[in-house]
Amino acid sequence: MRGVSLTVRRQSSKVSQLTIRFTGGVGRPDADLGARTMVKFTAEKLVRDRIPELMQSQGLVVSQRRITGPALVEALRSKLLEEAKEAAASSPQELLEELADVLEVLLALSTATGSSMEEVEAARLAKRADRGGFSDGVYVSAVEAEPTLPVVRYYLARPEQYPVSLP
Repeated sequence: MRGVSLTVRRQSSKVSQLTIRFTGGVGRPDADLGARTMVKFTAEKLVRDRIPELMQSQGLVVSQRRITGPALVEALRSKLLEEAKEAAASSPQELLEELADVLEVLLALSTATGSSMEEVEAARLAKRADRGGFSDGVYVSAVEAEPTLPVVRYYLARPEQYPVSLP
C-alpha cells in the first residue's frame, strides 16, 4: 500500500516549508517510490505571462494553455478578486507589490474588455467629481430609512451586503 505524508509549515499566510514523504508499503522502500513519483498540484488560475518560464527554470513541469475572449475576461475578474484579497491581507511591507499586482490585472482587464486605462481614469475622475473619493476615510456603519422610500429596494435586494438590523 502506498501513501503520501504531507507536512506544511507556514509563516503568516505564506507556506515557508513543504515536505512530502512517499511511503511504499511492504517490500517497497520509501526512496524507490519517491524517486519515481511525480507530485501534481492543480492550479487552474491565470498567472503573469513569464511565470511558466520561471517555474520551468526551477525544474517544474508546467501544464498551460492560452485563453482569450470571454474565458480571459472571466479569469481576469477572478484574478482581480484574488489580488485584491492578497492586498487586503498583506503586511505594510508587502502592500506596494500587491497593489502593483492589482493594477496589472486592472490594465489587462480593461484591455481585454475593449477599454483603455485612459477611459478607466476618466470614469474614475467623473465618479470622484460626483461622489467623492476615499481619501477622507468616511465609513458608514448603518443607514435607516422609512420602508416606503424607493431606495429601500436597493438595500433589500442585497441582503448579504446590507443585512437588515431590527431594533
